[in-house]
Amino acid sequence: MPFKDEEPNPAAARAIEHFVTSSEGRVVDRAMEPTFSALRVRLRGQALEQMLDYRDDLALIELPPAAHVIVPEALSLKLDELPEVQAPPGTAPAVCIVDSGVLEGHPLLESAVVGSRSRSFPADLGPPVPAGSATKAGHGTQVSGIALYGDVASCTIAKSFIPAIRLINARMLDDHNELHPDRMPFLREVVEHVKTDSRILNLSFGLEPHDGFLSMHAAELDALAREFGVLFIVASGNVNPREYFAGGPPPTKYPEFLLGGAWRVRCPAEALNVLTVGGITPDSDPFARHSSRDVIAPKRAPSPFSCSGGIKNVIKPELVEVAGNLAFDNLVKTWVENDGGLRVLTTSPRFATDSLLGFVHGTSFSAPKVTNLAARLIERYADASPNLLRALLVQSARFPEGVTGWKPAAAMRLCGFGVPDLERALFCRPQRVTL
Repeated sequence: MPFKDEEPNPAAARAIEHFVTSSEGRVVDRAMEPTFSALRVRLRGQALEQMLDYRDDLALIELPPAAHVIVPEALSLKLDELPEVQAPPGTAPAVCIVDSGVLEGHPLLESAVVGSRSRSFPADLGPPVPAGSATKAGHGTQVSGIALYGDVASCTIAKSFIPAIRLINARMLDDHNELHPDRMPFLREVVEHVKTDSRILNLSFGLEPHDGFLSMHAAELDALAREFGVLFIVASGNVNPREYFAGGPPPTKYPEFLLGGAWRVRCPAEALNVLTVGGITPDSDPFARHSSRDVIAPKRAPSPFSCSGGIKNVIKPELVEVAGNLAFDNLVKTWVENDGGLRVLTTSPRFATDSLLGFVHGTSFSAPKVTNLAARLIERYADASPNLLRALLVQSARFPEGVTGWKPAAAMRLCGFGVPDLERALFCRPQRVTL
């Protein structure tokens, strides 16, 4: 609408459209009337900031909901506060969680678990959906919540948990959530067992650091991916800085210490035909603030425990998602690892005695976020090959905001191609076609 005593400017709408499309935004709707013109556009934060700096005719800004979960609210969530969690349809895509199993009876997960297809590999590990002690299957229960819902924090804020995918348990971790390398060859049996139901397998565990060449287990993943047409999504692995630096602060500044050889991805994450997922920090602050505590990494930047670096000239990880952050208390000289504000919210294995949800950190919990996105792609493109799924996810990715200003080579070394975007992976636009 023109300002008072000014003539309408027919070029204004065209100028805005050009800016939006060149900024990889989208014009959602438009109205061109004799007395006014209006555009409804969708932009990312940096482009919106730039538009606000140069234009004074924006009528309304709608910001997306932010999943800043208040820790006490998340931990006090009760089942009677939620509607009944319905089972996903039988035609929903299924993902295979190769982990420690899901603890039996979790009210946010149980309806989505395909019990008839869940197994332990080998069988003498015990039942794939363990009952009894809550110490069992803790890791698989935490991984599965993110694989199922993607953003558990947003579901908690909305108090709405609607499973859109199904979960198949392939239990390979023991009751202590540990994996013996002798069990890795059972992955072929896992793939053969689930190949008709699921083509996406999540591996949120790692073995020893690799030595710059393809390990036997990574080569096996590559062979299985080619032979069966499945997509493995693998966590890059973690290094505990508290243990590595013997309880003291890092002797080198962040992120330089992440480039050390000890932070190489854990086998089999160096495999060439898998999607390896590293970790970045959340955009939240510590829940318990202390003047003596310093967070190790800035917001939306590589997590201080996330591993990277594969075989020479191969980018690993390819993608990153939120995995958490750490802090160091300079007064008492200790690492802070259990602050909910620095962690990721997911389903808790202690739901029977404590809470439905809990806070975790590690690349084990960034990988299932990408697994959830891959399942959403399968839902739309049912016949997509593993290479197509990898390509759609990777081309949709952008560097996280925390590495803005880094040299591209440094950002790619630690973040791969960045954080995937489901909308960019799923849809083409009039000005941008994915070929």
